[in-house]
Amino acid sequence: SEKVKKAAMEQDFPELSAEEIAEADLRALRRLRNQKLAETDWSQGEDVPTELKNKYKTYRQALRDITKTHSTWVDVNWPEKPE
Repeated sequence: SEKVKKAAMEQDFPELSAEEIAEADLRALRRLRNQKLAETDWSQGEDVPTELKNKYKTYRQALRDITKTHSTWVDVNWPEKPE
């Protein structure tokens, strides 16, 4: 019955507090941000041309600053990755 299903869901997935949801959202945002940073680690190597390195340096700083302006991954306007 629907009552049994609902009771089972509530037991398996207890209601999270607003604080727990906010913490999980921030963790997800940081995880995505860190992935984007890791994908561009190569751009800061000794053999990367200065002009390209500087473009990526600006991009990477914008990624690091993302948690200053956003607290969830849902509505993030990610900075544009250099080409």
